[in-house]
Amino acid sequence: MNTNIIRTLLFFVVMIGYLLFPFYSISSYQNVLTDGEVFRFRPAPVDPYDAFRGKYVRLDFPQNRLVLEKGQATFKRDQDIFLTLKEDSLGYTQIDKAFHRAPENTPNYIKTRTLYNIGSSVYFQLPFDKYFLNEELAPLAEKKARELTWNRDGNNQASIYMDVRVKNGKALIEELYFEGIPIKEYLHTNEK
Repeated sequence: MNTNIIRTLLFFVVMIGYLLFPFYSISSYQNVLTDGEVFRFRPAPVDPYDAFRGKYVRLDFPQNRLVLEKGQATFKRDQDIFLTLKEDSLGYTQIDKAFHRAPENTPNYIKTRTLYNIGSSVYFQLPFDKYFLNEELAPLAEKKARELTWNRDGNNQASIYMDVRVKNGKALIEELYFEGIPIKEYLHTNEK
């Protein structure tokens, strides 16, 4: 009889854990969106034949590598890496430094994984490389992205950028902008 009671109690404890986990996960991401600091990233020009996959915009970033300082410990492939951020003279975000552990002096860092090393450079995938979009808007967004990135002689000066909220290793896209206007608003006003 005692074993049945213990099993039943254990079952209910596990079920309560399963029910509470989604709330914890949602609240931690909501905390990043409300309290995280905003950093502005400029994506690399969009590949005209592979910008959209399904219902999201694929984003590439020139900030996907960092040249390590002389004497700094190297990183192995598929290893956790913690990246601190800084602004350049135009107000866009650059990767500042890489660490093996979460930096204690700032909440403004991104946790991700290394891809590979070449010489003194470490390459990584930023954790916000997809922007989900209503699939009705996707073809128009693809067309406008091509116009903004490839019809300017390769000069992508602030025509497309995104704001990302960062806090304690987590990074979430707040908004993607085309010519300084949020993408959905831009697409509605430039439908042709």
